Amino acid sequence: MKFAVFGGTQGVGLEFVKQALDLDPKPSVRLLARTPSKVPAELRENANAAFTTVVEGDIRNQEAVDRVVEGTNVVILSLGNTKSPQNPDAMRPVDTCSVGTPVVLNAMKKHNVQKLICVTSAGVGDSWADVPWWIKPVIWYFIGAALKDKDIQEQQIKDSGIPFVIVRPGGLQNAPKTGVYRVAEHIAELGRVARADVADLCVKLATDEAEWANWVGKTPTQIA
Repeated sequence: MKFAVFGGTQGVGLEFVKQALDLDPKPSVRLLARTPSKVPAELRENANAAFTTVVEGDIRNQEAVDRVVEGTNVVILSLGNTKSPQNPDAMRPVDTCSVGTPVVLNAMKKHNVQKLICVTSAGVGDSWADVPWWIKPVIWYFIGAALKDKDIQEQQIKDSGIPFVIVRPGGLQNAPKTGVYRVAEHIAELGRVARADVADLCVKLATDEAEWANWVGKTPTQIA
């Protein structure tokens, strides 16, 4: 297996890379990083060195994205909006997902990669209807712009014609992998889930054809 990972220097994407490199046999993992030094040394050295390739570049750069995607079997897309290095107290424009995703989709079409696993969020798209009414104003106040960005991203993926699964996790937590979580197309309750467990689901989707066949073309929500 050969994985292309976008968003692999932090969060769910980083957890995916770690878990993928624990597989036996090890897959080849290629990831894009604006700052390669942010990729933990243990993923680039020793036993993992032969299996990990870090491509320096930005998600908006088609040439860099092409280099990551070319020759791979599966694309993992776990983008978020990060703080600006020029102003650590401010967020980058909330458009990383909607601007970067078409670049990735173009690369997938160019190199005929036919499996996309994307991580967005509970509350995106039609899952907004599953959010309890009393918490919606609070959620929209704090992360409404990010949800809109991911909503555009999801539609871009659905319109692309590329086979996909879009995973919509609940509130993300930094916690160890448990392997115990719920996955369904609609879960009408608030919930949280460990980033490591979201990565666990993504690894299963990437490597288990039965799991992939069960969810391809769907947008499941995941909570603990």
